[in-house]
Amino acid sequence: MSSTSRKCAHVLVVAVALALLASACSSTPVSDRQAAGGSAGDPTTLPALPAGTGTGERVPVWTGAVLTPSSWVSTSLTPTLSVPGASGAWTFTLTDLSDGTSAFGTRTYAEAGATSRIPIGAGLVQGNVYTWTATSPGQVPVGGSFTVDTQMPGVQQADALGGVNVGLSSGEASFAWSSHTMGAVPGSVGFGLQFQASNADEVGVPSGWSLQAASSFPYNRLMLWSERSVGLVGTDGQVSNYRLGAGDAWVPVQLGGGELDTSGLAPVLLRNPDGTFSVTTKSATAVFTPDGDTAVAYLSAVQGKDSPMLGQSWKAGRLQSVTDPVSNRKIDFVYGGGDCPKPVTGFIPAPEGMLCRVKFWDGSTAAVLYVDTPMGPSIGR
Repeated sequence: MSSTSRKCAHVLVVAVALALLASACSSTPVSDRQAAGGSAGDPTTLPALPAGTGTGERVPVWTGAVLTPSSWVSTSLTPTLSVPGASGAWTFTLTDLSDGTSAFGTRTYAEAGATSRIPIGAGLVQGNVYTWTATSPGQVPVGGSFTVDTQMPGVQQADALGGVNVGLSSGEASFAWSSHTMGAVPGSVGFGLQFQASNADEVGVPSGWSLQAASSFPYNRLMLWSERSVGLVGTDGQVSNYRLGAGDAWVPVQLGGGELDTSGLAPVLLRNPDGTFSVTTKSATAVFTPDGDTAVAYLSAVQGKDSPMLGQSWKAGRLQSVTDPVSNRKIDFVYGGGDCPKPVTGFIPAPEGMLCRVKFWDGSTAAVLYVDTPMGPSIGR
């Protein structure tokens, strides 16, 4: 991206930053926080900023990614599959880890040469893993596995302006906000919200938003791709995938040219007789319980080897609480349809099932307010 393009991106996202930067935590009573002038000092009563219009791509499309059998990540939703040094006509077959049970299914591309560009309409998804093979008459088949990561947060540099980060490689903007926290033996207890247009959809928050809550375990849910493949999702958004192998053992999927990772460095995954899953790291063992309404198993219990661990409770894909196991105190998450704050001027009531309030054990609260946008309701404060 040129410096001129980055400047345009900065101007475009400043309005977003100003609209979101006024996020407010409200405690009880409100009068304790008001300035001498009255309600003018209370951020929870400020009206929403007027809406503005913008142009350009919400998620810039990068088309230069080329994947060979040894490649393990695609930074594009429309990468090119390539058989290096090959000649002749090749047929490329692409699938995900659902064993053909997902909407993605299996895609086949017959090409006159040794490369194939995956069309944007194929529907590659940020964070998902795909496998591909390439065949040609009289030649040895090749292929590999790769994950889609257009964000690459730990790799690309970013420019920051007004609380908004802009990736210098992807050109995509992101914004994050964190609440105040409660002290506990396992660590600080709070939550945060992060917006990035390419984020995978999460239950309980609008599209593009991600809820990040305090956790003592580096993984928070298990995606059940099929009966024989699952994806372990980390608190940083990274996904580690497993396939069911010999002897009903869950073996990590190795990205790149190999199929299975036998290095022994990945967390140990087991399916328990009651249908739950156990994940063991060097410091703790966690239990993930499948949710009846979604194809996801959520973190339900954590047992540390040397110290107490924060607990999380989930229901229908929504985080309900984070608990300090020592004091048994917790922070509670409230969603649209429950005890939500009344919207002030310019905001709309929290949509049904969307996060609207978090209650801390000291009596303080954090309110989440919504605005209407051309793409539907979104968090505005």
